[in-house]
Amino acid sequence: MMEAPRVPETPAESVRILQASQADQLRSDEVAIVVDVLRATSTIAVAMENGAVAVHPVTSVEAARQRGEEIDGAVLVGERDRGRLEGFVDNSPAKLAGMDLGGREVVLTTTNGTGALVAAEGAGRVLAGGLVNASRVAREVAGERVALVAAGWRGDPARDDDVCCTFLAALLRGERVSVEETVSALEESTSAVKLREAGKGADVDACLSVDTAPVVPELDGARLIPV
Repeated sequence: MMEAPRVPETPAESVRILQASQADQLRSDEVAIVVDVLRATSTIAVAMENGAVAVHPVTSVEAARQRGEEIDGAVLVGERDRGRLEGFVDNSPAKLAGMDLGGREVVLTTTNGTGALVAAEGAGRVLAGGLVNASRVAREVAGERVALVAAGWRGDPARDDDVCCTFLAALLRGERVSVEETVSALEESTSAVKLREAGKGADVDACLSVDTAPVVPELDGARLIPV
């Protein structure tokens, strides 16, 4: 069994899991780690690993277009119901990994993840997490009060985000956790299956790779920047 990398341990009582619909329960004395593993928070980490200096999470397509017009050289990225948006690069970590994003800002709008990030603003800090930056994010918040926020699907829980939050919680608590079992469970999720059916298997592979984008995206006002 391949175990996840060990990170500084956080007391079990300091780690909890919430759904995005429960974001109003976040406290100012805790760090929120928002998880939309397939694909938004993975896309954010990959974009920053590939040189993006900021990612602006926006809840509507219209607002994203407007924000993009306000930022010189902005890259519009987004999706709705896993489908592409006209004039936007797909919400695709595999696609962004092959783009030159050095020094550029990304404006991102997605079905679930960007809304969850905006909703989590009541926490003391808001980070974007997934498998791609799991160890790096865990080290960043070691010893702090942490709320893992599962983005879900249109207000309902989603297996992929729940599985990823459980993995991250175990990592934070210093518990033994299997990478293979976690990835296997994620592969069986509705999101992974539908993405592969839509020909986006490269995105699934990218999102389910552990520690390949070791950056910590943190919300700073209306944008995420690398810590």
